[in-house]
Amino acid sequence: LIPTVMLLKSLGMVRYIRSNLPHIYIPEEILDRIAAAPDKVRECVQISAEMIRRLKEQGYGGVYLATLGWEHRLPDIVENL
Repeated sequence: LIPTVMLLKSLGMVRYIRSNLPHIYIPEEILDRIAAAPDKVRECVQISAEMIRRLKEQGYGGVYLATLGWEHRLPDIVENL
């Protein structure tokens, strides 16, 4: 089993996913965090890093990180692990 972490790009993306893709669960807390963040991109990167850390703590040996065209953000995510 390889869990997938999707790099969220914006508040609009989160709202779209929550409204149109019911098979993908994004908690309200995530929406609130991004909405309140002064640097929304940075917050999205931080959230991805947190999710990866949680999965590692649960014993997963790796994740599939869906960057959705934001491969240039990979160093930022790794830096926050």
